[in-house]
Amino acid sequence: MEERDKRKISERRPHAQRPKRIHADTTPREDEHEVSLEAIRARISGLQERHLQLRETLSKPEKAQGAKLAQEFDEARASSSEGAYLESSSWNDALLETIFEQAYSENSSESERNDTGRLLYHIGRKAIFILSNRRIGIEFTPAFSEQEQERYYCVLTTKPPSNKIFVSKDNIPFYLNLREIEKTHLQLSATNFLDHVDSHLQAFVCRRGQILGLKQLHGDSIGDLYHSLPYNLIKFSLDEPTCKADVELAFDNLASEYPTRCTVLASQAASIKVSKAEELLRMKLLPDAYDDLVKEIQAAAMAEA
Repeated sequence: MEERDKRKISERRPHAQRPKRIHADTTPREDEHEVSLEAIRARISGLQERHLQLRETLSKPEKAQGAKLAQEFDEARASSSEGAYLESSSWNDALLETIFEQAYSENSSESERNDTGRLLYHIGRKAIFILSNRRIGIEFTPAFSEQEQERYYCVLTTKPPSNKIFVSKDNIPFYLNLREIEKTHLQLSATNFLDHVDSHLQAFVCRRGQILGLKQLHGDSIGDLYHSLPYNLIKFSLDEPTCKADVELAFDNLASEYPTRCTVLASQAASIKVSKAEELLRMKLLPDAYDDLVKEIQAAAMAEA
């Protein structure tokens, strides 16, 4: 090809691209915005679906472990006497050492065949069982709205010759950081460790119960809803005819039933921060706070109008 023909082709290329640029420049901005929002919603929906699948996959071992532990604890309950109900003042490491000693004494074959004398201890929402093979088991029964929820189990044993206590089995949800609690508290005080686990489970069940209660009572008024696995980050939108807002709750402490940080933004021409509503959510559980929350948001919107 001659040099002159090549030059003509190269000169035409920018002009061939120009209609594409013109088309892009004339696309309505509103349409671009709508497409963008739809893409974001679709992406969030996909992430939430994968989030649920991941949670189910990671929770399967805990569920299988929980079923085995439930059977073992039920057998221990059937072979135990009625049990002792302890005051909080009696709950200390010395008592736990005594229970371990009872577990050691029952290690003989005769004790294993005749263990109806085992004593079951109760302290608050915890029950302490003497299990076989020199182990003790702790059953946690957290509650929400005075209704007991699922049970969680933790088995403690000791490792000779130091008799160091460690967790051998459990079905505590992995996202409640049991290993971190064990590392921080167990060797310093076993009872303190168990109290921390109890507090984390109770707070988790309470945070979850708040969301379930909110959806049950006011599901028609709740728009987008997101929560993390341990329910320590909760986001939802209110979509009532006279009340539209975005709410975000953050629980910096996994042992807390109330948020440490709240953000409530009323949706008007410009977002309005509703400080009174944020303060309210730090003091009341979500289902109980809902009506007052709506009133505060409506009042803030009217004051801004």
